[in-house]
Amino acid sequence: MRKTSALNPKDVGAREKVKESEALVSVIRKQLLDAENQKTKVEEEKSSAQTKAREASVASAKAKANAERAFRKMVVDNNQVCSLCRLGKEKIAKRRLEIDGAIKQETKLKAQREAEKRRQSRGRGGHRAAALSQKSYPAQESEGENLAETKPEPVASRAQVKRHHKKAKKVQ
Repeated sequence: MRKTSALNPKDVGAREKVKESEALVSVIRKQLLDAENQKTKVEEEKSSAQTKAREASVASAKAKANAERAFRKMVVDNNQVCSLCRLGKEKIAKRRLEIDGAIKQETKLKAQREAEKRRQSRGRGGHRAAALSQKSYPAQESEGENLAETKPEPVASRAQVKRHHKKAKKVQ
């Protein structure tokens, strides 16, 4: 019995095994390259999604700030007109209390949501954290209803305000 080396060029079976092994190596290398390309593609998609989310968040914050600015301007204009009479001053004071209450409630809810997010991100709580987050949503909806009830009354035209002030002077 003769020993044959795998590298012996005359051994046909060994040559076939070497070729087969080289083919398998090339297939595996191609698969690794494909996996690496797919991983890169997923990372790029993730980064673009995060960028879009940041842009949307910034746009949302700007829109909210513009809406608050417009609301404050409307309130200031209304206050300048109505602050001339006693009824206007009472309405303004009442509205300020409503706004302060709504702001306090909103900051309280925001703090609760952030605390809930922190709890969930730690991985503690599991199902309990999910149940708590579900319980907090109806409260937010009812708060939204409360905020809807405290929306400002429409601003009266200057002519209506002048008539209102004339009536208030006649009554006094």
